[in-house]
Amino acid sequence: MEIEDGPPVSFSVQATFRGPIVELLEPVINLKLAKVNTRQEKTITLINDSPIPATYVIKNSKNKKLTLDNFVEWDHREQSENSTSVGSGSLVVGKPINTRGGNIISFDSVHYTLRPHEKKEILITADCVNQESIDEYFEILVSDAESLFFQILGEV
Repeated sequence: MEIEDGPPVSFSVQATFRGPIVELLEPVINLKLAKVNTRQEKTITLINDSPIPATYVIKNSKNKKLTLDNFVEWDHREQSENSTSVGSGSLVVGKPINTRGGNIISFDSVHYTLRPHEKKEILITADCVNQESIDEYFEILVSDAESLFFQILGEV
C-alpha cells in the first residue's frame, strides 16, 4: 500500500476459513414396532446453512476405512481400479446395509452435493425380514466440516 506524500506501508492479513455448516434435523430414527416381512420408510433432513456447497457421504459408522477421498459409488464399483478393497465392500457407498440380524437398510441418496442453503430429505428404507432389535449408527461425512451422526432403532 502506498500513502500519498509518504513512504509505502506494508501489513499482513491473516484469516481463518471454515467449511460448510450442515445440520441434521433427525439424529434418531425410530422404526418402532415393525412386523416381519414389511418395509418401513422414514426420512432424515440435511440443511446446508452456509453460502458454499457441501458434499456428503452416508456410511455405517463401523466402517472406518471409508472416507470422502476413497469411496466408490455402488453403480460404479465395476470401474474401480482397486478391486480388492471394493470387493470387500468397505469402500462402496450406496449398496444396502445389512443389520446384525439380517434386516436391510438403504438410503435413496448416499452421496450428494448440497447447494448453498439447500434442504434435502433423504429417504431411509428398512426391509424387515428377521426378528431383531435394530440399533445401528450411521455417519454423514461432510467435506471440510465435522461429521454428523444418527441412529436407527426399531423392533422387528
